[in-house]
This record gives sequence, C-alpha cells and structure tokens, in this order.
Amino acid sequence: MNKSKTLQTIRLLIFSINRVYFHEESLKQAESGESAQLKLKQEDEEHARLMEENRLENEKIALEREERLKVEAEKTRERVLSSLIKKEKEEQLYKSKLVHFIETQKVTVKNSNFLYGI
Repeated sequence: MNKSKTLQTIRLLIFSINRVYFHEESLKQAESGESAQLKLKQEDEEHARLMEENRLENEKIALEREERLKVEAEKTRERVLSSLIKKEKEEQLYKSKLVHFIETQKVTVKNSNFLYGI
C-alpha cells in the first residue's frame, strides 16, 4: 500500500469517527441543531469527495497492476521461448554427434571387415 493510499484511508477513518461524533453532538444540543446539520452536510460532502478520490486511486492502481502483469507475462513468454530454442539446439547438436559417431563406427566396422577378410 503506498503512502497516499494509507493517508487517504486514515483520513476516511478519521472522517467517519468525526461524523459519528458530530452526529451525536447534534442530537445532544438541539439548540445548535442548525449548525450541526450544516457541519454534518459538509462532512457528508467531504466523505463523498474522499470516496471518489479513493475510487480513482484504486482505478489507477488497477491499471498499473494490469500493465505490470502484461510486462511480466511477456518476459515469461520470452524466457520460455528462449529455453525451448536452446533445448532444440542442444538436441540438434546431440543428434549431429550421434550421426557422426554412427558413421565413424560404420567405417571402423567396414575397415575391420576388410582387414580380417570378412
């Protein structure tokens, strides 16, 4: 969680606590009800603003995460492809050496047959 997100969450918690407190105070002090209602309205507006700010921040983070995952998937794909290419080259080299060995053995057998008159 980044610093701005943490601060925003703290502000939301403080705001919620204050909202409850001011609501309770407004009920206790009926004579100052109008000012408490105004304060409550301002807090509701602030709460709505903070919620919207939070929503926008969450969208931004989701987009960043999506982009990071795309990059990671591409790197993984490239790594796997590279590994497969390397394995294929190793296999081709092994087959080439095996063919060379077989050809060498054929010549050896042919020469020994010739030497022993077989």
